[in-house]
Amino acid sequence: PGSSVSLWLMPSEGDAEYAKLQDLINRHSARLGMPSFAPHATLLGGVQLQGGQEGWKDVLYACYKLASELEPLEMTCKDAAGFPKWNQCLLCTMELTEELK
Repeated sequence: PGSSVSLWLMPSEGDAEYAKLQDLINRHSARLGMPSFAPHATLLGGVQLQGGQEGWKDVLYACYKLASELEPLEMTCKDAAGFPKWNQCLLCTMELTEELK
């Protein structure tokens, strides 16, 4: 069977918004006894990869190339919800902007 990857949009680690989001996630994760995670928006999830290591290299190269060509995005959270599944313990629905369409 092949592997799968998810494509995330993340704030820059040096950005003040990143620090605020990470602090918020860390505090609430600890309070709820859940693992912390990096602030991100999942653009695509569970994309199946074929081709072993070469498949990974192709995807990584394409993602880095695309990221280097794009301008930073401003994203706004529309709604927030929580679920029991560990990787969806906090789920924010983001506004769909023209850049994301």
